[in-house]
Amino acid sequence: MTMPQALTPAQKYEQFFVPAIFGPWARMLVDRAGPRIGEALLDLACGTGIVARTAAPLVGPSGRVTALDLRPGMLAVAGALPPPEGAAIEWVEGDATDTGLPDANFDHIICQAGFQFFPDRVRAAREARRMLKDGGQLTLLVWQSIDRHPVYAAMAEAEIPRLGALGVSQEEVTVPFSLGNRADLRALLDEAGLRDIEIGEETREMRVPEPDRFVHNVEQAYAAVIPEFAADPAAFQRFLDEVEEETRDVVASHRQGEWVVFPMHALIATAQR
Repeated sequence: MTMPQALTPAQKYEQFFVPAIFGPWARMLVDRAGPRIGEALLDLACGTGIVARTAAPLVGPSGRVTALDLRPGMLAVAGALPPPEGAAIEWVEGDATDTGLPDANFDHIICQAGFQFFPDRVRAAREARRMLKDGGQLTLLVWQSIDRHPVYAAMAEAEIPRLGALGVSQEEVTVPFSLGNRADLRALLDEAGLRDIEIGEETREMRVPEPDRFVHNVEQAYAAVIPEFAADPAAFQRFLDEVEEETRDVVASHRQGEWVVFPMHALIATAQR
């Protein structure tokens, strides 16, 4: 009898993070951007491509959708999913700070929860500006600071003393929440030469299934972003078990039946070229 193959981190990311977290936010971001039939859109740091798949029907067959990510595993999962209606999606492996894509090529660039991971955020914003057509819009989401996310704060507190065994730094587990200051976000977009910058706060309630495996699912999916997490499977399993045990009470306090329910707080920025 053949045993089922374990999911890759990118497959876990698509199975777990996208329906629970990134799918609902993607719909809101695309609505905020407002792409129209025939326009060109870039999903920057696309992961498994939920923004691209959400936008493709709105720009239609006459439009263009490009999705770029640094991680080939993410793109492999994205490309294997059923294509949406509307524009065909071009999947591109590349660095957000130096994409190699043409100047003035997009009406819209959307970046969902990616900017905080870029090693040079101003350079990435300048690259986005370069790729936008005159009057084109950058729309991005970043999470607010970790102190507004008690479930993730508790996980980070449990993770940090155990990271040495995995060869992962504290910054790598807290970076998703590292650009949650409105003034810092405005400053980097301004430094990149973007204009008409608007930044607002949004909160959505997340409903995450499988509460008994919440920590395992989160950490395994995050390994798609930080592959070093799972480089040593035995060490990673010990890490998962220990973090799960230490955060059991916090997760239980957010349990509602067969769901873990908690708010996530984001900053949504729009800026024009």
